[in-house]
Amino acid sequence: MLSASLSEREAQICEMILQGHTAKTIGRRLSLSENSVVTYRKRAYRKLGISRKSELIELLHRQPASDQSG
Repeated sequence: MLSASLSEREAQICEMILQGHTAKTIGRRLSLSENSVVTYRKRAYRKLGISRKSELIELLHRQPASDQSG
């Protein structure tokens, strides 16, 4: 898990972003609008103290291996 402070949906969306999905494909898979996906992503990034996908990837790589999922 990326962070205990993220909601389940925020974490799910971050995981899908890390898998290479776009907001459009995430929305389709989770039956959400693209705008909702973007909102969840923005909330998650704010909670994690980041502003872009590259920082999300870097954050994941800084975690101990036992804390990474997937």
